[in-house]
Amino acid sequence: MNVELLKKSLMKSKMVLEKRLDNIQNDKLRKKGAISADFAEQAVDVENDEVIDGLESIELNELKKVNAALERMKNGSYGICISCGRKIEAKRLEAIAYSSQCLECAN
Repeated sequence: MNVELLKKSLMKSKMVLEKRLDNIQNDKLRKKGAISADFAEQAVDVENDEVIDGLESIELNELKKVNAALERMKNGSYGICISCGRKIEAKRLEAIAYSSQCLECAN
């Protein structure tokens, strides 16, 4: 398992997530324009806001996992299951670099 490649992958994911969150914040602040005066358009805008809030929550959760994995890399506990203390399978980390649990504990 190449931890340095996984670290690069996590850093790239972090940049992408932060950019997405930036775009979401801009949408929430309506930097592209104010809400429409038309009632039907307002209803669509409100629905879009709910979708944006959901996306923001997902992105924030993933960013939290990425940051936690990077922190585990710093303190030397990366690749160790936080539940049972065994090594996390290399294939699992290659698939989901921010995994904090072995497959058995995750199930």
